[in-house]
Amino acid sequence: MARKTRYTDRNNEPIYIGDIVFVEEYPDEYVGGSYSYEGVIEEHEGNIYCTYYDIGECEPLPLSMFPKKGRKVLTEAERKEYWRVSMLGAEPPEFLFKRDLYDERED
Repeated sequence: MARKTRYTDRNNEPIYIGDIVFVEEYPDEYVGGSYSYEGVIEEHEGNIYCTYYDIGECEPLPLSMFPKKGRKVLTEAERKEYWRVSMLGAEPPEFLFKRDLYDERED
């Protein structure tokens, strides 16, 4: 099952590897050039990243650079829409959508 990270979102929901999370660098204000996007939570060499995917583009940024109040785990419907739009209707890789395959998570 999906592995839990040490991070939580603004609603104190735990964030798991493979979650789709909306992140904002400055959640309460507009700052030109700041990051605000939906990304996939991944682990690389022991560090947790929120990776932005687009056709032909991939940019992992450390999840720690986004404040807790600037993180929101997407709902099941929002996750499906993310994959439909970001990957042009393609199915996500199995290791990234295991959350949808199980009713309960492993802590």
